[in-house]
Amino acid sequence: MNIKWSPMEIQQMTFPVVKKGYDPEEVRAALMALAEQAEFLMREREELKSQTATLSDQVSEFLKRETILKETLLTAQRMSKELKEQAVREADLILKEADLKAEKLSQQALQRLSQIEQSVKELRLIRRRYLLDLEQTVTRFGAFLNEEKERQKEANVILTPVMKTAEPR
Repeated sequence: MNIKWSPMEIQQMTFPVVKKGYDPEEVRAALMALAEQAEFLMREREELKSQTATLSDQVSEFLKRETILKETLLTAQRMSKELKEQAVREADLILKEADLKAEKLSQQALQRLSQIEQSVKELRLIRRRYLLDLEQTVTRFGAFLNEEKERQKEANVILTPVMKTAEPR
């Protein structure tokens, strides 16, 4: 709505007087009321323009903030995703390293077990040889003792009559 006259123009309006016309006092009063209302509406319009400008500025500011917040949120989401992906990669790397280390330790343990088993076999063989040697030595020593006993008996058989004759009476 565009008002063509200002409140002042409305107040200063004059109309020609004609017979059978309107009461000039009432017309003047109506024009004054209309001028006041127009002035009020113009002030209200200016206030609304000012409020609209303020609200428009606020909306612009809020839109800027919204854009910044959206960008920040997207950046945070992207960084979160990247951090998760990096954490997964690092965890995979740690697991692979642990698997390799475990495999290496397992291989070392198997090698050590094999060495120990070989040493045990060698020690058992040495023990068996030692026992055989000891058994042979004991057998030889037993045979030697038996031979000595036989010699002793033979010597006693030979010496007993000689000793009886040599005994003093």
